[in-house]
Amino acid sequence: MVNNNKGELHTGSKETYVADIFMSQSWKDDRLQLPENMTSKYRLLPLNWLKKMWRPDSFFKNAKKVTFQEMTIPNHYIWLYSDKTILYMVKLTLELSCAMKFEAYPHDTQTCSLKMESLSYTTDDLIFDWEPQVPLVVEQTIELPQHILVETKLGNCMQQYSTVVNMGPAKRSKHSAGFKIKGIQFAEENDNRAAARRFDVSESFVREH
Repeated sequence: MVNNNKGELHTGSKETYVADIFMSQSWKDDRLQLPENMTSKYRLLPLNWLKKMWRPDSFFKNAKKVTFQEMTIPNHYIWLYSDKTILYMVKLTLELSCAMKFEAYPHDTQTCSLKMESLSYTTDDLIFDWEPQVPLVVEQTIELPQHILVETKLGNCMQQYSTVVNMGPAKRSKHSAGFKIKGIQFAEENDNRAAARRFDVSESFVREH
């Protein structure tokens, strides 16, 4: 399965941050029957297909609240491709836990994560994988009240869990996206220091020549 997320985020309390995302997931299911009159490469499907078809049981491990965004119509879509690949997109608002530390405020740097995994499937049945070309797109106009986003990082891992008695341990696939943010004052001070160093070098160059 492939995931491709696009969205924006903002900090909430000391223990949470909020992310608005478009999450896309794609997988291939050879059991699907193509519509008889399907001649195009793909087709947008009615949403009631969601109740009839298999889809990954993805959940956000560090989410305190997940909201499906609905305007005049639900904000999720399904495409069926001629090779029986499904593309599912949904817009979500996530309230996620993040253990922020403000001892160094306003010179603080925080690292928050978004963790997603399967609720019930092991790696024998389901493995998450980032879309290789564009795995994550962050809104360029993102604005945080007191911080700036300085780095994003993606990760995959297999984590072993204990299961029902006599079944033994099992591994589940996990996705993670990390976001590093810095206090605005700290970032501005660093920019000012860099500008001052550039000015000193220029002054020295002028005096020597």
